[in-house]
Amino acid sequence: MSQDPFSALRHSLQPLFHFEAMRNGKYTFAEIQKLKEATDNYQPEDTASFIKLLQALKGALPYLEKWKVDFSDIRTNMEILAKDQNLSINWSIFLRHPKVSHKFQFNAQNKAQSRELELIPWIALKTAKPFAELSQVELIEFLIKNCDTPGFNNRLDQHLKNTDPDFLLRLILDSVSTFSQICKSNLSLQLKDEQIAKAIIYHAETWIKPHINPLIQVEQFVNTLNEHLGTGRSVGGLLRNKEAKAILDKSKYFQIYQSEEYANRRAPHPRSPSPGSGG
Repeated sequence: MSQDPFSALRHSLQPLFHFEAMRNGKYTFAEIQKLKEATDNYQPEDTASFIKLLQALKGALPYLEKWKVDFSDIRTNMEILAKDQNLSINWSIFLRHPKVSHKFQFNAQNKAQSRELELIPWIALKTAKPFAELSQVELIEFLIKNCDTPGFNNRLDQHLKNTDPDFLLRLILDSVSTFSQICKSNLSLQLKDEQIAKAIIYHAETWIKPHINPLIQVEQFVNTLNEHLGTGRSVGGLLRNKEAKAILDKSKYFQIYQSEEYANRRAPHPRSPSPGSGG
């Protein structure tokens, strides 16, 4: 299970507490001792204890550089803790320290800025909750609510391109309800036709209703599906996409839908000749 932000922060600081020397039960360097005491005394509901933690962390910056501690995780978790206190941190000022190299300040600042653009840490920061602990309902509600938030689409786009191409696909595979919610939102713009086709095949039997006439059964199925797809997409549109069509064609329902018999389902049937008629 994913750690809470404070536990994750303590984990990131372990190199300092493990490698720095101690004497008579205390760390030799006062900055490390203050940081250890600040982490030990931190109380989530106490703003003063957070301020002491922040100040102690700033004092220990030279030791973070010394032990090459990755500052990105520290920054992310401190921002989550700050949000819990309704506070914000000016990192450009925080990272200034007379005993810290410009290289460390530059790398810490730019790695953190890069991390800010990533979707998963951003979601964790905005929800003040580790991403792995978000329920499916909470995640989908957050994604849909933030569709139009500045920077969201760029983060999602980069996440799909560089990290997890099937992020949204897994969500629409979860349930018919999730499929409908996402496909009716602007999130659907980030889904490929073939991904939607895969989800349709996966959920198809849920949408199929029993009917004595398979042509009517398929017609009802397609109508239901078009309702779930929302605006901008349709069964017909998906079938015009080569990759999506190849997936949908594996289903007997879409084979029927594209058949000549289905196309002529409303055509009047020719009357059978009555007995005795003929030329």
